[in-house]
Amino acid sequence: MRSTPPSAIGIDIAPDAVRAAAIRCDAQGPTLLGVTAHPLPTDAVVDGRIVGSAAVARAIRAAATRLGSGAVTLSASGPETVLTVVEMPALSDAELAESIEWEADAAIPFDLATMALEYRVVARSEAESSISVSVSGLPRAQLDIVVGVGRKAALEVRAVELVAEALRRAHTLAGVRTDAKPAAIVELAGGRVTMVVLVWGQAVFVREAAAVGEGAVTAIKRTLGTYATDARDLAEVIVAGPEAAAVAGALGGIARPWAPGEILTRADGVGIPDAEFATALGLAMPAAASNVIGTPSPKKGWLARLLGR
Repeated sequence: MRSTPPSAIGIDIAPDAVRAAAIRCDAQGPTLLGVTAHPLPTDAVVDGRIVGSAAVARAIRAAATRLGSGAVTLSASGPETVLTVVEMPALSDAELAESIEWEADAAIPFDLATMALEYRVVARSEAESSISVSVSGLPRAQLDIVVGVGRKAALEVRAVELVAEALRRAHTLAGVRTDAKPAAIVELAGGRVTMVVLVWGQAVFVREAAAVGEGAVTAIKRTLGTYATDARDLAEVIVAGPEAAAVAGALGGIARPWAPGEILTRADGVGIPDAEFATALGLAMPAAASNVIGTPSPKKGWLARLLGR
C-alpha cells in the first residue's frame, strides 16, 4: 500500500493573532488541508518579538491541534530580521562557505556575532560567471525564543522562517510569474507591515515596519514608497493580511488581494483560504535548504531547513 504523505503546518505569529495552515505535498502538488486563527493578547508580540511566551505557546498549540498532526514551521519577524541578496563571483560550495561571511558583514547593519544567518544560491549566470546569494537571518536570542515557544507548546518544530521569505513563497503560490519588472507583495497583520519586492521570483528588497497611529492604506503606501516613488515602477502589488480586499481596493490601480492560484488544490470540504493566511501557507510550503554562515563547510541550519520535506 502507498503511504499518505505527511502534512506540514505553517504558523505565523503576528502581533494580533496566530494564523496557521496545513498542507500535504505529493507528486500532484500541494493540497490545503485547513486553516485556523487564534487571537493573541495585545502585549504578547511587540515589534516582532515574543514577549508573552505562555500566551503564544497556548495559541500555537491550539492551532496545531485544530489542524491535526504534522511538523511545524514557525515565523519570525521584526526590525532586526534580514533578507537580502548579494551578488558574488561564481564559486565552489567550499569557496562560497568561506567567502559569504565577509559579504554578509558588508551587507548587514548588525553585529554578525549576535545573528543566526544562513544563505542559499538563488541564481547563477554562466555568461557573467556570477551567482546571486540570498542571505537571511535574525538575532540568535530571538531564534531561541521562537524555538523555545514551539517546544513549550510540545510541537515538533521543523524550521523557523522569516515572514518575508514566507510571503515570497506565497506570491509564487498565487500563481504569479514575475519577470525583470519588479512586483511587490505586502502584508498588514496586526500593525505589522511587511513588503517584499520580487524580480524573477526572488526577493530583491524587503522592508518591515510598524503601522502605528495611521490607517492601513497610509501605512502600506508609506512602505511601498521606500522602494518605488511611482506605482508604475512596479508590475503589480499583491496585498495579503486580514484587510487585504479593502486595502487593495483603496490602493487601486495595480493592487489586488492575494488569492491562491491553481497550483494549490484543496481537500474535500476545505474552502478557499482568505488572504490573511498567505504567510501561514507560505510557511507550510516546501522550501529550499539554506546553509549556516560562519561554518567552514556548508551546514544546514534552522532557517528554511528541510526536515523531512
